Amino acid sequence: MRDLDLLAEPLLEELPPEEPGCRVVAVGGGHGVAQALLAVQSYAGEITAVVSVADDGGSSGRLTALGIPPPGDCRRALLALSPDPSPWREAACHRFRAGDVAGHSLGNLILAALAADGSGLEAALYTLGLLLGARGRVVPAAPVGLTLQAVIDGAEVTGQVAIALARGELSRLQVLPPEVDASPSAREALAAADQVVVGPGSLFTSLAAALVVPGMVKAVNASPGRLVYVCNLTTQDGETLGMDAGDHVASLCRITGMRAPDVVVANSAPFAVPASVEPGWADRDRIKALGAHLEAADLADPAAAWPQHDPARLGAVLRRLPLRRPEPGGGSERFRHHRRPGGSRPHRAGAGRPERAPEGRPGGRRLPDHRQPGNHPGAARPGRSSGGLQPPGPAEGAGSPVLHGPRGRPPG
Repeated sequence: MRDLDLLAEPLLEELPPEEPGCRVVAVGGGHGVAQALLAVQSYAGEITAVVSVADDGGSSGRLTALGIPPPGDCRRALLALSPDPSPWREAACHRFRAGDVAGHSLGNLILAALAADGSGLEAALYTLGLLLGARGRVVPAAPVGLTLQAVIDGAEVTGQVAIALARGELSRLQVLPPEVDASPSAREALAAADQVVVGPGSLFTSLAAALVVPGMVKAVNASPGRLVYVCNLTTQDGETLGMDAGDHVASLCRITGMRAPDVVVANSAPFAVPASVEPGWADRDRIKALGAHLEAADLADPAAAWPQHDPARLGAVLRRLPLRRPEPGGGSERFRHHRRPGGSRPHRAGAGRPERAPEGRPGGRRLPDHRQPGNHPGAARPGRSSGGLQPPGPAEGAGSPVLHGPRGRPPG
């Protein structure tokens, strides 16, 4: 046992045991999964974040030279599960601006140091989670770092950053090396889940990047938990420009093999939309045709400087959904009374926000002609200053944010 484990051990004894609530697994990466984790803390008794490990940019990409998976998205998820102020949280959020460590987050460096003894990133996240008082656990989608590879307009593109910046139609996505299996902890959490939340987040470089890890989609599809897809508030330039909610769902299922979600959660109320972004929209009939139920609500955070989900509003929608899938043979759906947990695991509850994601740049990935906005009947599309389910209308402006660049932030 390491010294830091001994230091964190008293945290296990400070909280009285409580009756466990529902088990929620959130799948994704980056800023989006952090917002989902903030939302589910209002009702979940046991939370597991399954996070992509294919990031190759910034501090995370540089640290993979140490032989560990990129820690950045996992660190962000852990901070979302650790909203209570503390010296450890302040340290984990710190980012160096100068010197040899310029651009590195101290949290990333702590995780790299904890994993240096060969125990791996998952063990490092557990130890840091104890020190932060995290109310849940973060599990890397795979035990080693992976490289994302896509086919875009027939050309092979390698690397998460390159894929996010590429323009064209994405027809295939995989991770390298292809023989690496999904984390056993991730598969076990999915097998016991009451609810599986996919999104919000970058469709291909966050959500699909986690789901295409061998064995992950099989575990998601076999999970007894109700599968929920949370739509982004805006389209994302470079990945989903011009795509509605139905396009997002259909593309994610086609690229990853994920079954159709039981529920699609989308915003239905106006919100302030910067000129460089296009609000997302959903067509109820199309979602139904895909085999899912559309749950629409006011989800945008009115106080956010950039469009993002309000954790309280998103949590209120997620907590009222039925848990687990209908039983074979027409069994009734199982509902459970959700209540805010006080610590069924050795972690503390609270509320807070993770740090923001890098900014984006203009451009766009092309859709097939028949899926261009407005080219299918019944497409409901919002105006510039609104989002969600709106009457059809002309789109104004062009461009929406991507993962990297000067003009925008990712959706979620």
